[in-house]
Amino acid sequence: GVTPLPAEIWPRVAQVRAAVLDTIVNVSPPALSFIFTTFIRGEDDGEYAAFLEFVAVADARGSLYVPVLLSCETEELVQRIVRPDRRARMKMIDPIQGRRWNDDLPPFRTDHPNALALDVTRRIPAESVRAILEWAAGLRP
Repeated sequence: GVTPLPAEIWPRVAQVRAAVLDTIVNVSPPALSFIFTTFIRGEDDGEYAAFLEFVAVADARGSLYVPVLLSCETEELVQRIVRPDRRARMKMIDPIQGRRWNDDLPPFRTDHPNALALDVTRRIPAESVRAILEWAAGLRP
């Protein structure tokens, strides 16, 4: 939660992601939906490449792809980061890092036609889920 991950893990993470995405495309039934949560910095080419992989998976499956770009005001984000439930789920719990990421890194932007930008500062999770589901439902033919 607060210790930086060693650089050596990232090639392995990429291998695992590739295996998962390949399985989704080539093994999973088309009726199944998948949700990926990831932090993507606005100017990181490697992270943008991961986003493009998700787009390609949806295209290969003929699936609806809905990128949801969450934002949260810094003070609220810092309060959320230190909650005990995040530690239990092995999430990042460093409020200093969270503040720096939120204040200093450019947000990820996309011109994907299905993208939803959602500020969750004053929303409970159930409200955010409802907003996302309503958005996606409006995109289906």
